[in-house]
Amino acid sequence: MAALVYAESNPIERLVLLTPVVPSSVGADPIDIDVDLTKPFGPVPYDVARQLFFPTLDEDLARMYHDLLEPESPRAVWQATRWTIDVDLQAVTAPTLVFATELDLLTPPAAVAGLAELMGAPYELIPAIGHSEILLKRPGSIAVAEGGSTTTDRDDHAADYCESSATAPGVLPPSTARRSTKSSRVISPRA
Repeated sequence: MAALVYAESNPIERLVLLTPVVPSSVGADPIDIDVDLTKPFGPVPYDVARQLFFPTLDEDLARMYHDLLEPESPRAVWQATRWTIDVDLQAVTAPTLVFATELDLLTPPAAVAGLAELMGAPYELIPAIGHSEILLKRPGSIAVAEGGSTTTDRDDHAADYCESSATAPGVLPPSTARRSTKSSRVISPRA
């Protein structure tokens, strides 16, 4: 959400959203998580974190990442699970690429696909991984990095993802991107 809010009022060249929290205009169903607004949220118990963040990591890695979790702002968690933040998506003019993960319970693929549709942005679904695994699980993150550049309907120069430097939040570094001409696809993780 931070990258979208930033892009709403600041000029950026391009934007890549990985399992993003979606704005209220998407109309996504709320995520049913109890949030006490009077105290920091979490970290959630291991079994809950495993489902929400890293459902396919091996047990040792999942426990290691769970141990790294810190309490979060209850207001931010409320906003992120109830989709309460308004963003003027028309004001986000940078070419945008949107990624979702198939097993994501926090930002479900349908909600992320709705965001991509409202933005006129390419949408890519990474199969068989969860919310945080887009960055934590090697095959998924490699697929994201290697497939992280497409041409959008919004801007004929979106294919230049590979040639420019990253200058804003949520921007995929060009050294990890590869050109693609598909506007919506599923990326299969490599072994």
